[in-house]
Amino acid sequence: VFVSSASVMGRTQDREPPVRAEDPVHPETHYARTKVEAEDVVARSGLRHCVLRLSAVMPTRVPSALGAFAAELFAIPLDVRCEIVVDVDAAAACLNAAERLAAGARIDGQVFLIGGGGRNGCQMRARDMLQGVFGSVGLWLPKPSLFADGRAGYSLDWYDTEEAQKALHFQNHTFDEYRRIISRK
Repeated sequence: VFVSSASVMGRTQDREPPVRAEDPVHPETHYARTKVEAEDVVARSGLRHCVLRLSAVMPTRVPSALGAFAAELFAIPLDVRCEIVVDVDAAAACLNAAERLAAGARIDGQVFLIGGGGRNGCQMRARDMLQGVFGSVGLWLPKPSLFADGRAGYSLDWYDTEEAQKALHFQNHTFDEYRRIISRK
């Protein structure tokens, strides 16, 4: 099971959502390019494999949750589409993929987008996601003028995760449940 990143898809905010696993990749950063290269190495290895392209993984450990935001927080334009996946759900996707590959399930060679899903409230605008997370720990969202402006430069979006969910059964937490988890911690 190769864990990749949805950022390999590049900037997609100007397209009609959702982004699909079969859409062409357009890696624009060193990180995304190395993920695409590694996906290719795995695909050519001859091993049974699948690729999981994770959306924005939200940590359930506090203060890790806030620390993860601090590094990238202000680079996110508030009006962009973003999809999150709770860390334990991303872990479930990895575990379930490994078990299914070992059992001979027909996921060999497949690429899956791993996000929390629209039904779980995990597809939203960045403003709503950030307000939800900050509010869960008793903080206000910083002034909008401190955030990046524009949508085109952002490399996350909403994803079609239906096939991934059918194959891997990992979408177990809603965004509201995530907020309650970090609020309790």
